[in-house]
Amino acid sequence: MQKLLLLTALIGATLISNANAQDTGFYARGGIGQADPNENLLDNDTVLNIGGGWRLTPNFSVEAGYNDFGNFDIKGITTGRNQVSSDSFELGVAAKVPFGESGAFGQARLGLHRWDADIQSVTFGFGDQGTDLYFGVGVGYDFNEQFGFSLNFDRYKIDDLNINRTGLGAEIRF
Repeated sequence: MQKLLLLTALIGATLISNANAQDTGFYARGGIGQADPNENLLDNDTVLNIGGGWRLTPNFSVEAGYNDFGNFDIKGITTGRNQVSSDSFELGVAAKVPFGESGAFGQARLGLHRWDADIQSVTFGFGDQGTDLYFGVGVGYDFNEQFGFSLNFDRYKIDDLNINRTGLGAEIRF
């Protein structure tokens, strides 16, 4: 997996160096939403994410980011601290397609994320980490050339667990 992550980074760096200046640009993004671990034993929690990217063309970019998936309480256990917490760093590509001249757009994301998960209970604790796939889709609206909002659905695979993230995002372009 680490070789695949390195290969993705090298391809992205090559594409960035070959892109035309008028079609490129840096952006920063952030979001807040709900993380659903898709597991009946775990509660949902708030997720925060930040990141940035480089537009290679007006419709295609390479991006990196950080996700804090929060602390999922283990259902049915009421004594002590019984939680699963997880975060990740991601590297991927994104495509953006405008819906005419209205400012509305659709987007899709795909990449790898390096995750870290910890389980804490009254009697034990352990952690695990790995690299897995993530993907997502969204719709949004660009208010102007520098600022836009989006509504997104992303799925992050963490070993045998899927975390579904639904949230609002904001993007500032430089």
